[in-house]
Amino acid sequence: YTDENLQQLFDALQKNKFRYRERFLLPYRDGYKTVRVSDINHIETENKIVYLRLNNGTSEVVNVSMDELEHQQNPDYFFRANRQYIINVEHVLFLGNYFGGKLIVRLKGYPKTEIQVSKEKAQRLKEWIDR
Repeated sequence: YTDENLQQLFDALQKNKFRYRERFLLPYRDGYKTVRVSDINHIETENKIVYLRLNNGTSEVVNVSMDELEHQQNPDYFFRANRQYIINVEHVLFLGNYFGGKLIVRLKGYPKTEIQVSKEKAQRLKEWIDR
């Protein structure tokens, strides 16, 4: 390989260096505000509207689909529990056993939220948390 080949390879790798989302820029009043991904407790969809549920108890609406969000979040921290929820591992309080091998996830700061995880995903979730 020549130096030029190596430089071309290096340039191609730099361009393709995928980065997970670190923050959201959201419309706010007559401007914008930012929400850091680390401030997200979980992501929830309700009536086709996607909400970022934040650690301070507030919510922000985002105009991004759950599937897109799932791919934008770092899988070391975020897990797609079901069609409605993407959870942040840092905020999992408790996993409860549920009928038929399912799990119930409870989150810090959201005591009323019960997230059901299917039997198929339950083992993956436990492995994801226990690493």
